[in-house]
Amino acid sequence: MNENPITGFFTWQVLGTQAGATAATLIIIRILDQATPDKWKKVPLIVIAYLVGAFILVGADVALPPLPDVASISLCFVNAFGVAVAAIGGDVLIRRDSGATTPPWRPMAPPRSQIMQAPQSEQPQPPRTMWDESEQQGD
Repeated sequence: MNENPITGFFTWQVLGTQAGATAATLIIIRILDQATPDKWKKVPLIVIAYLVGAFILVGADVALPPLPDVASISLCFVNAFGVAVAAIGGDVLIRRDSGATTPPWRPMAPPRSQIMQAPQSEQPQPPRTMWDESEQQGD
């Protein structure tokens, strides 16, 4: 057995996986959120997460032998969508658990309990059909 043990938190092999790229993307977007000036905070977080995730995945693909081809690099850009969505989901969970307020450029979804319960006055009515209208006109 000549396999090297993992010598750090991140290796190129770990960063090349969905979980490793998502964890690194989440860490980076959390740092960027705190460190960027206000004018940069107008950029949607999903765009930043996608760019960071794509950079990490392409970097891991290039760093590991053999050298990647065009198909492998293009697959990194496709997989970056999943990395970005997972990192955003982790960011939302961290914000909700910590009780932090969300910046105005990135509104959080309302809690599930508010989404699922509609007041009685706002209950949707069944759609009317043209037959309902013709019956009322004939009477």
